[in-house]
Amino acid sequence: MKSVSICHAPADRARARELARYIEVNFGFDVSLEDAAITPERDILPATECALSANFAIVLFSPVSIPAPLKRSEWEPVFVKARLEYRTPIAFVLLDACPFPELLKRQPHFFDLALDWLAGARSLKRWMMSFERQIPLFTDHVRKPHAESAALASLWPKIVDQPGSADGISADVARALADDAREDFEAVHRFQCAGRHLAVVFGELGAALALGLPGSVEENRCGLASHCAAHRYLLIFDGAPESMRDALNFGGRCSVVFTTPVKTPAPSPVTEISIANIAEAIDYALALLQRDAEAGGRLGSRITFVLSEHERYAEADLLLEAMQRAGCSRAEWMARERAWIHGRWEGSAEIPGLPSTNATQLPLFGDAEWLGA
Repeated sequence: MKSVSICHAPADRARARELARYIEVNFGFDVSLEDAAITPERDILPATECALSANFAIVLFSPVSIPAPLKRSEWEPVFVKARLEYRTPIAFVLLDACPFPELLKRQPHFFDLALDWLAGARSLKRWMMSFERQIPLFTDHVRKPHAESAALASLWPKIVDQPGSADGISADVARALADDAREDFEAVHRFQCAGRHLAVVFGELGAALALGLPGSVEENRCGLASHCAAHRYLLIFDGAPESMRDALNFGGRCSVVFTTPVKTPAPSPVTEISIANIAEAIDYALALLQRDAEAGGRLGSRITFVLSEHERYAEADLLLEAMQRAGCSRAEWMARERAWIHGRWEGSAEIPGLPSTNATQLPLFGDAEWLGA
């Protein structure tokens, strides 16, 4: 587990604790308020040096942490040179007006929380997330979310600022959220669920996350839940029916959005089959089986071969079962394939237990007095 050390004065303890809570729910990091605390025997500069031993260092500026101007010859070796020596990302956070070194204000790792605590905390989170994603943060670090609709604005506190889930969101609002909050998550993924079996949705999710899912639907669900709950993902599931939502709400640090169900159009014909369009191919094959069993069976056989090549057996079993029900020829081959898949599952290793499916909603901000200032 990565560590974060927050350098702060005793009088700023409540705000340091609130910032630590914000970081913990979004990253799962171990945040220390003790290792770099300012004391009567240790002012902000040696305290900052202590903070640099963590994976991330955060230094809080306020009238009590910097009561008088610092000499550049004293602060530069700590705030600039030591950071480069330790190779520790360090963030400077302004809580209230004070005589901090103005030169630091020009740096991309300076965050002003004095005017708007939440906007500043969000910017700090994006900066930290850029290191986790190993992608430079190119956009303006004080960027605020769009507020063109009340629905979009209301999603930020419960989906972006902390792990959570939301139902009944329009497709347009979900699209705007994905665009605006992309840098607040390790990754953002969107999946079509309307008219699809859970096995297909799991297969597409596993492929997007580069996870091998060779098990049954329930085994794949457990594997996905364990992985997603440990990561700060935004997963958007379009048109997922009520019966599917519990299985897709992974909890932990993952945020999930379910868009409003819409009428599912008829699947488009598929001729070329690859793993890239396998979900659409399955959709079409299942629809084709209902009106032309033999044509659907031929297409299903080709799709099964591709699925087996990529060890996506839950989807292969789903398709083979549909082919059997439709009365396709080659009944012996279908039975043999399904028997092999089921035999493989019976001999597979036990999958870890499923984490809680209820994403925790946390009251992030407890001190209304200073937040409202």
